[in-house]
Formats: sequence, structure tokens, C-alpha cells
Amino acid sequence: MSERNAERLLRGAVHDLAGDPHQSPDLVTVAVSRGRRIRRRRQAGAVAAAFVAVAAIAAPYVLLRPDPEPPAYPIAGPPAASATTAGPASTASPGPEPTEWRDWESAPLKLPGGWIVVGATTTGTPVSNWAYDRSRGHYVDTAKEFSSVWAAPRGRLAAVRQATRPGETGLLDIPTGRVRWIRTAGQILTPQWSPDGSRLLMTLMEGSTGDFSFGVLTVADDSFHQFPVPSEKYECTDLCRFTWVPGSKEVALPMTDPAAPRSESEPHLRQGLQLFSVFDGTPTRFLPVRGDVSGPSAWSPDGRMVVVAGQKAAQLVLVDKGAVVQQMPSADVTWISADRLLYLDRVLNSGGSVDVAAVLVDRKGAEVGRAALPGELAGTDILVAPR
Repeated sequence: MSERNAERLLRGAVHDLAGDPHQSPDLVTVAVSRGRRIRRRRQAGAVAAAFVAVAAIAAPYVLLRPDPEPPAYPIAGPPAASATTAGPASTASPGPEPTEWRDWESAPLKLPGGWIVVGATTTGTPVSNWAYDRSRGHYVDTAKEFSSVWAAPRGRLAAVRQATRPGETGLLDIPTGRVRWIRTAGQILTPQWSPDGSRLLMTLMEGSTGDFSFGVLTVADDSFHQFPVPSEKYECTDLCRFTWVPGSKEVALPMTDPAAPRSESEPHLRQGLQLFSVFDGTPTRFLPVRGDVSGPSAWSPDGRMVVVAGQKAAQLVLVDKGAVVQQMPSADVTWISADRLLYLDRVLNSGGSVDVAAVLVDRKGAEVGRAALPGELAGTDILVAPR
């Protein structure tokens, strides 16, 4: 492979990562994962060198990049999930003056529609982690203790990571600060809480093969079970992660369309969603939903519709037929009722600062409410839940 081709591959891979709707704090892991898949199709030496460079620059590039076009990337979860990046800049309204955010952590941050922010975790440096303590009604700053924190949608727990404990996931009791550490093997992408806060879903990757598996951590007994998924039969390329399906009895993995052309400069076209049993890992059913789902929050309360990140834009899709109803302002949404959805809008200002707001929209994507959030949360994944 020529030096020019290697440079083109690197540029395409960075562009691909930057445009993803569900970027996690584990961007280096994602880059390496993609590197493995591309190496199967390209000459190994030049591609490996390219992805060393990707791993070195991907995280700061994504953190600082303003989104050029929809889809935007917001809040998630019924009751909670993560929000990752920006929304349309044209609709943003000025946030409050900095003095208005003094001591914001001493009370719950209220969102349009009646929900609240229950946590926020860093997507880069410096580390910024917050978890809502329901027992005392304020936010706990955990940035000094943990590299990442994901508050549960209910109860008093948060999932945490610590740089000195690779391969482990901690369950933090927010009011007391006590942590239970559980061995969770593999390279872990962003974990995802079940809506009831009883289980944690993880996307795992085998370092030697690049094959995916999913793990389920049950907080009641600290048990962890891992289920491999053969990539030869269930092929997922690009950014791949398992997400909860309504009912929390199944998880979904997007399947790449084997007949569609693939480019490293744009998302790969999806064939649909393959579902697996959360109890034994067996495949259960296939849904003709051609896009990436952010999590349980993206499904409508009745389960008949879901918002996905399509190849070109965020879309509202009928689950049974896969038909696109319409485009949406974001793929990473939280349905809070049958006709209201939340997402995050982040806007990079000319001076380099970022304004962040929670936006409430109807099923047609029309804005019906907006609330500015503290600047400290602008560079974080934000988790929301009913109060």
C-alpha cells in the first residue's frame, strides 16, 4: 500500500469516528476494533501504522469537533442512557450567565418534560464525573476517584471504572462511596444500564481476534456472564455495540448489509438488527431496522417505533416493517412519553466554549421545550431519568 493510500485510510477512519452517533469514552478501543476489521481487507502493515495514529488523535479530535450536520447526539434512556455529541447549532438559545450556575450540583437539574439529570461522565480530558445522590438530593463529584462513572436510572448505584483496575467494573454505592469490584473480562465499551437499574450490559471484544461478545452483570448477586457472538455468521462492521431491547430479555446488535458497498469515510449500511437472549446468548429474532440504536431509550413506549442512526441521518422507523416514518434531529434520544422525546444539543461557540441544552421535541422532531445545562457538563455523556 502506498503512503498516499495509507494517509487516505487514516483520514477516512478519523472522519468515520468523528461522525459516529454514539461515541463512547473508549474511542481508542473503538479505533483499534475498526483497525482489526479493516486489516482483514487491506494490507496489514500500512493499515496498522495508520491506526496507531488514529488511536493517538481520535479522542481529542472528537471532543473538540463541532457537528457539521444532523444527526445530533443527545440524551438517552427509559429511564436512562447516555448522550454523546452535538445537535443543530441554529436553534440554540443563549445559556444563563456563569453566575447562575453557582452551586448547581446542590439540587437536581430539571429537564423539559419533568425528568432530571442523574449523572454525567467524561468523554475526554480533563476528567469530569458526576452522580446524583437521591438520598441527599445533590450531585457527587467523583472525578478524583474514577475515570468514568455511569449512574443507574434508579436506586443508589453507579457503574465505575478506574485506570488502576483494568478488566474490572465497580459498583459504587453513591451515598456511602463504597465500591464492589467485579471482574469483567475483555475490552469493554461503554456499559449500558437496564431501565430498572438491575443489570449492566457490556460490549466486549477479544483482543486476539477482534470478535464481539456481550456481558451481563447482575447487581443483585454481582454475577457476570459473557456470551460470544460468531462474527462469521453475525457480521457487524463500523462502530458496533450491543444495546438493550424493551423488556430487557434481549439485546440487539446491528448487522452490516453484506451486499452494500463500504467506505471508511461514512457509516456502513445496515441490514437490520439481530437480537440475542440475555439469559443464554442464543439468537432469537431479526428485525428489519436498518440503523444503529442508542439503547432502550430510543424505542417508543409501545415498542412499535424506534429512532436509529441511519447511514445519512437520524430516522424514526417502524419496527415490524423497517419503514422510515421521518427524519429526526438526533439518533440518541429519550422517549419520555408516547409523543415527547428528549435529546441534547451542544453548540461550539466562536470563542471555543460549548453551550449544552436539553431539548424536548414531538414525534415529528419539532421543538417544544429547551433547558440550558451547566457548562461543566458540555464535554460529558449525560444520563437522565424520571425524578
